[in-house]
Amino acid sequence: MGAATDHRKQQEEITMKVPLAVLADSANVSQEGKLNIMGIFTQINAQSLPLRYPHMTLVFTLEAQVPEGGRQHQAVINCMDEDGGKLFEANATIDVEIKDPGKPATINQIINFQLMEFRREGDYSFNILVNNELKRSVILTVKLVG
Repeated sequence: MGAATDHRKQQEEITMKVPLAVLADSANVSQEGKLNIMGIFTQINAQSLPLRYPHMTLVFTLEAQVPEGGRQHQAVINCMDEDGGKLFEANATIDVEIKDPGKPATINQIINFQLMEFRREGDYSFNILVNNELKRSVILTVKLVG
């Protein structure tokens, strides 16, 4: 391998990661910086459809490497049904600050959803994209049990 190939491989490895992503009843970050997540779930049992779910929280952690610090990154969160229909999309700009030189930065994200509507049963994918690259998906199954 030449030096150019080694450099390209190293650049490919330097990419923001999402080591944690879950749906939960609620979440917060303590004063000490601890991420608290309550009531993680992957399925909703509906008595009837459509279902307007009262409250859920998407919680995820971004891990940025040192070369990604000091600049902005574009994030997109969307929710898709099994057929590729989009329920919503949200865009954000994330500023990465490396506080401890030589160590990756951890950025906790908590997104609350109120009265989200699910029209049919099946799997729904909450997708997390950073700089137009899919980093993680969280699958939620809505099941009719009535």
